[in-house]
Amino acid sequence: MHTAKSYRKTYYVWAALCLTYIFFIALLSALFPYGVDEYFADLSTLRKTLDAVIYAHKNINQRIGVFYGVTVLCCGKWLFVLLNPLVQLFLCNTFFYFIFLRRPDFKSFKDIPIFGCLLLLSFMAVPAPSETLFWIGGAVNYSWHMVSFMIILCVLRAAAGGITVKDGRRNILLLALAGFATGMSNENNAPMALIICAGFWALFIFNKKRAPLWFYGILAGIAAGLAITFGSGTLQQRLTHYSFESFRSASLEMKLLFHLNHFHDLLADTLLPVITPALAAFALAQNFKTAVKNTDFLLAVLCWAISMVLAFVLFMAPSVGSMRIFYSAGVFAFLAFMLAVKFLRDIYGINFFRYLFAGLGIVFIVMLPLIVLPYFNLHGQNAARVALLRTAKAPVVKIPPLTVVGCPWPNFTIAYYDGIYSPRFAPRNKIPAKVEAVRGTIASLIAPVI
Repeated sequence: MHTAKSYRKTYYVWAALCLTYIFFIALLSALFPYGVDEYFADLSTLRKTLDAVIYAHKNINQRIGVFYGVTVLCCGKWLFVLLNPLVQLFLCNTFFYFIFLRRPDFKSFKDIPIFGCLLLLSFMAVPAPSETLFWIGGAVNYSWHMVSFMIILCVLRAAAGGITVKDGRRNILLLALAGFATGMSNENNAPMALIICAGFWALFIFNKKRAPLWFYGILAGIAAGLAITFGSGTLQQRLTHYSFESFRSASLEMKLLFHLNHFHDLLADTLLPVITPALAAFALAQNFKTAVKNTDFLLAVLCWAISMVLAFVLFMAPSVGSMRIFYSAGVFAFLAFMLAVKFLRDIYGINFFRYLFAGLGIVFIVMLPLIVLPYFNLHGQNAARVALLRTAKAPVVKIPPLTVVGCPWPNFTIAYYDGIYSPRFAPRNKIPAKVEAVRGTIASLIAPVI
């Protein structure tokens, strides 16, 4: 029998787990310097927020992440440090709901190992976490995008699992907005979301059921977001990039070589795309009839397939500038992994999540100094460059590049950025000629990166 005292102890443990995660994400978000995207978004301090957003959308990036990023930059980095941990924590809650079709039980300890695994895997199992979780430009364009996508997936999963989702105006409006945000997310997530909805629609037709109104709200939102994203001039410029032309003109053997090379790079960041099918093959070998009829197993296979499609579409590029583009593929890979572990737990009656959480926790604690100290190093280098810019007397200042500081764990290799100074250093009404000259120097430095 649970008492108020036992519930209080449980809440303390849950609070400690979540607050530790929030502090970790906030710390690394504060330490990570501005990057290339923030240099261009520096124009946001010279205009009103809405004007800056429109300018950035037309000239820099067609994704909805630019709306998030420019707004955050207009307020200051403190807002990103405040919001980012909460966004990441909410995202982990959506992962939990997608896997278990319920919210975590905060009144007991049974879900702590599972939720702890999700918190650890949310940055240990995704490609380039430094660029997708802790860097402003990366977070708003990758992990923040995933929130609206996961909300849609959770609703579809609930409907498929027999949970009634009401057709109220509020639900229709909110899901339409989530669909619109997903449609404007990026060139990879948006088409995949539309394909998933199309498959769900086909399921309605096959079962001879009427699709609810909120489902059409999602479809309309995704379609509208896709139209704006793929109709923008900035995306057209990207599609005419030489890398796409190189792929189109390459031979079949060369295209295959591109894929093999990039798949090797993906496995260097996360092994889950290989571990999950190995678990699935083991489950099939042990109990084929149960596996092919089990919802968790089939959903794990589907998530793995989605992960591979998202990855292989990106493999078409002759060169991949950064592993952050595989973030969505990494998320679906670790969702497939968690679903496979859940299936094995239910089949064998062994709580594998406890052992997984213990193993991941030990590795994380042992590696923690090696993970965090490079971020302090990077922050110190950037602070020195900012001080150089503040005290510069010459019109043009030679800015030392940031040193690449890698961790033993490939996932935690800090990406190379040529760095910029904070947008707050320049007056809002007029930029001095000295600062303009420094801007030109920075632009020439980061040109090869772009």
